[in-house]
Amino acid sequence: MKIQHDAIVCRNGEVIFAALGDEGVTLNVDTGKYHYFSDVGTRIWELLETPASAATLSAVLVEEFEVDADTCRAAVIAFVGKLADRGLVHVTP
Repeated sequence: MKIQHDAIVCRNGEVIFAALGDEGVTLNVDTGKYHYFSDVGTRIWELLETPASAATLSAVLVEEFEVDADTCRAAVIAFVGKLADRGLVHVTP
């Protein structure tokens, strides 16, 4: 799914998450599939405890990780798109 930078992203309430140190894993109960997250993916999941735009997620990550804004923005949009494709989040344009 192509995500716009100002789209609002929220977690799918049916997804179960467990932290594994700095990483994490989700279980989509609708599909029965597990998805593993790196430390950055886990941080994005944590930030989505409250619905947020991709722009907001990018801004926080630029402050917390050593990454330039353009690279971060592109990576967040791609990651959130994958989350949406897998049914882990809902996106409102």
